[in-house]
Amino acid sequence: MPSPEVVDVICSTGPDFVVIDTEHASITFETAQVMAMACESRQVSPVYRVPAVLDDRIVPALEIGSHAIQAPNIGSPEMARAFVSAARYQPIGSKGLSPYTRACNYSADFAGQMVERANSNTLLIAQIEGREGIENIDAILAVDNIDVCFLGMFDLSNYLGIPGLLNDPRLKELFLYAGMIVGSIANSADQLDFLVKAGVRYITYSADCHVLSKAYREVFSLVQSYQS
Repeated sequence: MPSPEVVDVICSTGPDFVVIDTEHASITFETAQVMAMACESRQVSPVYRVPAVLDDRIVPALEIGSHAIQAPNIGSPEMARAFVSAARYQPIGSKGLSPYTRACNYSADFAGQMVERANSNTLLIAQIEGREGIENIDAILAVDNIDVCFLGMFDLSNYLGIPGLLNDPRLKELFLYAGMIVGSIANSADQLDFLVKAGVRYITYSADCHVLSKAYREVFSLVQSYQS
């Protein structure tokens, strides 16, 4: 939801991070920057999910002060390297430097330390989803400077020929096989339990609109139970 107030409410409950999703949501850079401010005011890390590996999406996401960039549909090592190049400064990548941004505290005085901090401390999260990404997973994971491998559970189950069977042992083996910090999403307590036991360390939970909808459905169901 494109709402700094919703982000502030979520952050008040104590998460490690909040994902600002511009892949599926109608969030502008202006709104995202205020959402990032809301996160940092609560000492919560803002993670920015871009819609694609594009310089004109990744660069502004970093300039507004995002602590991490999450890129979807990484299907090849070439895409992974393009992601790193767009998100890292030289000598690692090719991102341009402007000190007059929120990330650099709006001053050239902080440019040197900002570049060093950004290259060493900004997480890059590659979403591997779909047949191409799964078939190229070894080569993708071999790319330097990718910090987290985010695996889509439904895409993985479909690739294994067990679509939707998210508790299948073969799916758990793939999570353990990845060989690096792995991320995924849970939409229920059972899925959360599965991910934790599979060693997943970067876990997102559902979406704000779904959590809000579910909570109000439960409230109205309770109210209606007194009317029947």
